[in-house]
Amino acid sequence: EYDRYISKISSINALYDIEMVHSKHIYDYDSGEIIFSANNYYNVDITDMLALEGNYYLEETDYFKITVYREDIPIVFVGGGIKNEAY
Repeated sequence: EYDRYISKISSINALYDIEMVHSKHIYDYDSGEIIFSANNYYNVDITDMLALEGNYYLEETDYFKITVYREDIPIVFVGGGIKNEAY
């Protein structure tokens, strides 16, 4: 999916930068609190894993966000929390 996404915008790639962020979160079911981890993974981590294994897995309660920038100004972003795992 990442390769398809990149190929769709490759013709305008010189104008835009894409940032991917994967944050690990832990949900404490007893207290109902989200514990934010300092473990964040960015473009190079994600693309390296895709190149090495062909897949990049997210776990329940993780958060994934893609932001498209133009001249360091965020234009659009998409993302959210992972609610279910299905491999």
